[in-house]
Amino acid sequence: MAKKKSARKTTRRKTSATRPKARKKVTKKKTTAKKTTKRKVTRKKVTKKATKRKVTTKKVVKKKASTKKKPASKARKKAVKRAAKKKTARTKRATKKSVKKTTRAKTKTTRKRTATPKRKVKKAATRKTTRARKTASKRKTTRAKTPKSANIPVKKVTRPKRPRRTMQSAPPVPATPPLPEIMSSALTTGNLPRVGEVAPDFTLPDQTGHPHTLSAFHGRKVVLYFYPRDNTPGCTTEACGFRDSLGAFTDRDVAVFGISPDSVRSHDNFVNKFSLNFPLLADENHAVAEKYGVWVEKNRYGRTYMGIARTTFIIGEDGRIAHVFENVKADGHELEVLAQL
Repeated sequence: MAKKKSARKTTRRKTSATRPKARKKVTKKKTTAKKTTKRKVTRKKVTKKATKRKVTTKKVVKKKASTKKKPASKARKKAVKRAAKKKTARTKRATKKSVKKTTRAKTKTTRKRTATPKRKVKKAATRKTTRARKTASKRKTTRAKTPKSANIPVKKVTRPKRPRRTMQSAPPVPATPPLPEIMSSALTTGNLPRVGEVAPDFTLPDQTGHPHTLSAFHGRKVVLYFYPRDNTPGCTTEACGFRDSLGAFTDRDVAVFGISPDSVRSHDNFVNKFSLNFPLLADENHAVAEKYGVWVEKNRYGRTYMGIARTTFIIGEDGRIAHVFENVKADGHELEVLAQL
């Protein structure tokens, strides 16, 4: 009995000892459950991160694919353009070939049309030759048929001989009248005032519009040279000659004037262009030129017209004409005038 009681006590002790151990197991289970939940949470986070990574990888892959597809699309576009160019080139070649064929056909037809008259011409030529041969053969046969024994007088037809063609001497050319001078020349001279006569008085404006009268220069020698036109070769040489030697004229107390039918504006341009240092008078109505007998009929290249003959007058201190230069040559004329002063 005592043994049984001790055994019971030991079992009770064992159970009492084991109970706190069970509690410890429960707590362990609870901690393991918490750990599992934490693990699940971490797994979920990991899965979420993995999914995020997958999404990001998908996006990256898509971006890479899009970047790779773009050059593919460009290549396709280039290929399409090349194909279109090839098609256009083929169509152009086909059109050129068709045009060539049509032109060849046209040329063939034109050749045939042009060839037909040549054949006709050849046929006509052959007909003429055959006719000539037949006529020649007939003549031979008629000559052979005539008997030699028959002494029939035959009159020979003699054709008049044509004179030989010789080089005939050319008939004498009639003497042509002399042609008029190529350069302008005065056909009719006006009534020039003679030496010793009183010079006709006048008032004319210069290149600036200032009027000049001849009677105002009484007591001084005056040189009046009439020239046809401004800015012509002869007139420019004459004016430049008087310009260069004006010092010699002023030393001798001589006034120099140039007169032409040009306008004041034309004289102004002429003076400024060649820097002339003496006045040019504008005789637009050529009234002064008519008074001095310088407005005459002229001839230039066979054409007649009215103009000024190049002449120069030296007027003395008493207002009378001292010397007259007719048919003046422009080059070196100022030296001639200085020699007469």
